[in-house]
Amino acid sequence: MALVSEAVVACELGPNPAPVSELIWALRVQRGLRVRDLFLLTNVHGERYLHELDHALEMLRGVFGDVPRVARLMYAERDGQRVEDELDPEDAA
Repeated sequence: MALVSEAVVACELGPNPAPVSELIWALRVQRGLRVRDLFLLTNVHGERYLHELDHALEMLRGVFGDVPRVARLMYAERDGQRVEDELDPEDAA
């Protein structure tokens, strides 16, 4: 399938990078979309999670030859503090 367009993805980044990397793969293979930028919502452990995602992105680079840029790592906050536990929908508000 020829690439027809680029996409920007905004999603949650948790301890398992598989959902993000699988989304990038599916958009590319099944829809012909190259993900250009990632905007990631995470908790206080975001840097560690991002490190794990970097490994998954490098695997995708081996398949596709390029990977999305992490445009922004956003932290969910509760009462002005970064959340440490699972994200709740109200934390993203």
